[in-house]
Amino acid sequence: MALAELGLGPLGDSLEELRWTFESGKTRSISWRKAQLQALLNFLRDNEEQILEAIHEDVGKHRVEAFRDEVSRSN
Repeated sequence: MALAELGLGPLGDSLEELRWTFESGKTRSISWRKAQLQALLNFLRDNEEQILEAIHEDVGKHRVEAFRDEVSRSN
């Protein structure tokens, strides 16, 4: 049974796409992996304020703690 058939909506569609990408062998390349990690770092940098605010709203963590524990690249 396909994940999309489990009634997961958009999540099921995303999981199917991720599985297809993995099974295609595309993820084996070191350059692809490095590019994905760089994209993640760019996302964190570009959305730092929104991430810190969301963490504060969700769990009440002060922005300095949230940056240190959740966002900083030194972890």
